[in-house]
Amino acid sequence: MIQIRSKPTDRLIELGGGANPLIRPNVDCRQCFDAQGNPTVDFTADFEQPLPIQSEEFDGILCRYCLEHLSYTKIPVFLKEVFRIMVPGGRAAFVTPNTMAQLEWVRTHSSVGSDNGGTGWDGKEFFEAASEVLFGTLDYPENSHKAFLSPGVAQRLFREAGFVDIKTTPYGERDTDMVIEVIKPRTVEEVVLPANLLLLRLRVHLPLLVGIKLREVVIAGWWCQRQPAQVVERLRARA
Repeated sequence: MIQIRSKPTDRLIELGGGANPLIRPNVDCRQCFDAQGNPTVDFTADFEQPLPIQSEEFDGILCRYCLEHLSYTKIPVFLKEVFRIMVPGGRAAFVTPNTMAQLEWVRTHSSVGSDNGGTGWDGKEFFEAASEVLFGTLDYPENSHKAFLSPGVAQRLFREAGFVDIKTTPYGERDTDMVIEVIKPRTVEEVVLPANLLLLRLRVHLPLLVGIKLREVVIAGWWCQRQPAQVVERLRARA
């Protein structure tokens, strides 16, 4: 069960809530309706294009079972759009399949039961259950899975989009899904370089970074493991 912790003043939005949103406004790729026929989508948007939302508009974002339906080539752009519409210090929670865990489920259930044809779930035969979990329900064109997601992949994608404090937790009855919780840093001081560089916090040399592009700082982080004095001098010269 997803629990949303927020303050009364927080501005929240759900992306991809479909017919069962937990938050309003709810944005989806198509209009949906509840059991009484009431519309549940406040406005529609193509998640593979820039979102029609102002920058730094929301304190919290919820996105459940949406990411896997985007083309894997478009997910980095979508995550940067989510980052853009969040206020500094804002939080987002994503619920997605864990493709690695799903593949493990398929592997361990493919040769048992049903005359060795495999065992499914939710009363479904193995063929239907395994196909649905890996490829989507396919009850409408957009409802298909188009990306491989795992805790490791999520860490890289969200970090490259600019998020920090990325946490993944197994989710669902069979732990074949995951919750990804992330934060948008409040300032550049909170940004941490990738671990294979230095885990150098930019605030160490914050007064020196005026006018320096991030890619140059990343290069500096790599150098800093070897010649820290020279790096500081070069940054000071560029400031």
